[in-house]
Amino acid sequence: MTETARILWVDDEKVFVESTAEVLRTRGFEVETATTGKQALAIVKSSDYDLLVTDLSMPGMDGIELIRQVRRLNPAQRIIVVTDFPSHESQEEAFKLGAFSYIIKPFAPDRFLELVAKAISGNGEERLVGPVELRCEDLIQIYTMEGKTITLEIYTGKEVGRIYFKKGKIVHAETDNNKGEDAFYEIQSWRGGVFKTEPYDKKVSRTIRASVDALLLKGAKLQDERLKDNNSKAKETQTTKEDIMPSPSQQVVDEAAKGLDGLLGCVVAGMDGIPIATIDRSGGKLPTDSLAAKFALLMSLSRKTLTELGSGDLEETLTESDKEWVLTRFIGAGHYFLTVAVTRDAVLGNVRMVAKQTVERLAQVLG
Repeated sequence: MTETARILWVDDEKVFVESTAEVLRTRGFEVETATTGKQALAIVKSSDYDLLVTDLSMPGMDGIELIRQVRRLNPAQRIIVVTDFPSHESQEEAFKLGAFSYIIKPFAPDRFLELVAKAISGNGEERLVGPVELRCEDLIQIYTMEGKTITLEIYTGKEVGRIYFKKGKIVHAETDNNKGEDAFYEIQSWRGGVFKTEPYDKKVSRTIRASVDALLLKGAKLQDERLKDNNSKAKETQTTKEDIMPSPSQQVVDEAAKGLDGLLGCVVAGMDGIPIATIDRSGGKLPTDSLAAKFALLMSLSRKTLTELGSGDLEETLTESDKEWVLTRFIGAGHYFLTVAVTRDAVLGNVRMVAKQTVERLAQVLG
């Protein structure tokens, strides 16, 4: 901790700000105080401080607007936010400025002094450098809880959106493309940009009557649906690519099949029985999905039996019928297995050798 570090403390509660400032002074800091955002901004313009500590709820210029103005003057200013908001996740995430540091009233002096020390030294997780980074949902919750009557304006570089608050309630929203709730959901989906607040426009007609919680909930649901649609499209694209280019596991299995005479089918699967690579040369008589599921169960039961008998780990099983041999081997740590079915006239020694080599290659592919 630097004994000569200078701190500007901003809070409209005079008794609180002076008593806390005195605690800092006893620890060797030089502390100046302000009770309004406007007063604090004037002080910052005239002098440099190692740390700015500001409350969020203040009359006139609030803490969020103060931070935005300070960032214009000094992008590297280190800042701690003090708030009496409830500490659920949506509000904790609101106070990010680079790696933003915040503390909730009432707080333990030791915890506060620890945050101050980290902020000033630049050590720890609270690196107070960078632009203001607040999610749209977080800004909305802040202004709702403060009961603000303002216009929140957000720029993304290409788009401009406005959300109108009247006594903490959202009454209207607009973008270049939409108005009302549709505009609100469009703005909520934006993941970047710069925000500022403007006076409330009294000429605005009310187009939104839903509660803020209902709006945020529906907006989140719409975003989830869009994400699912995007994931589905990505999977379809991936499936198309896989049709063109076999997976690494499939390539290994296809290569192994070249060295196996009398091959009927080959399956690489997880212990859940789901195949990840298959070959079927039985003309459809050997359903690979069913084969994988049945042998996953067989391997699990066999391994459990050997464990209970104290006979070591299961490495291989060989099943014989009047028409075929079915050889199964574990892959790597045993999360996957390889099953090979061949006709009875196949050379079993060759099948075992190819299966062993294939398992070694698959272990490298599957990690």
